Amino acid sequence: MVTRLTGSGAGATGGIDTSTPNVARIYDYILGGKDNFAADRQAARQLLAALPDIAGTVRDNRAFIGRVVRFLAGQAGISQFLDLGAGLPTQDCVHEMAQAIAPDARVVYVDNDPVACSHGQALLGPRDRVGFVLGDLRLPDQILRHPEVLARIDFSRPVGVLCACALRAGRGETSSGHRWVPRPSRTGQLPGYHARHCRGRPGR
Repeated sequence: MVTRLTGSGAGATGGIDTSTPNVARIYDYILGGKDNFAADRQAARQLLAALPDIAGTVRDNRAFIGRVVRFLAGQAGISQFLDLGAGLPTQDCVHEMAQAIAPDARVVYVDNDPVACSHGQALLGPRDRVGFVLGDLRLPDQILRHPEVLARIDFSRPVGVLCACALRAGRGETSSGHRWVPRPSRTGQLPGYHARHCRGRPGR
């Protein structure tokens, strides 16, 4: 488990810094969630004023994730998911959607933001079939070998890999997408492997 943040002062609540805006909580606010704070809401309103289309992009992205998870858990029979660049597991979260169709589904959320990871772990609490780990999608081997991932994901069976709006950060030598192309040395199997990603483009 990642050590929870130990923020201090008036802006720290339960080990989570509430005084500094956080991308995952801004995303939650735009989706109409409640797991955000005043600093996040102020930053979100400024963002929406500058880029009004961003709200629709965020909602479309979340709807896309929902369609993918329901398809994989239902028609494809996938019961294991890695959600890369997950943000906070709040609005229409992957494990709730997957387990509504496949009650035994296992989900591991991954994010490289320590704040999102700490907050996400606090929201989830201890669960056998759901976890949240700190990890960089540009370093897939580290994620795939993480003890919390291996405790929940059986790579001898099919896995659904989700990556919504995170691949835009990679370019050139650091590009992330090709590193998640399935290879036996990484996933332990190829049949049944599913990968879905989405990149929003405001105004298009």
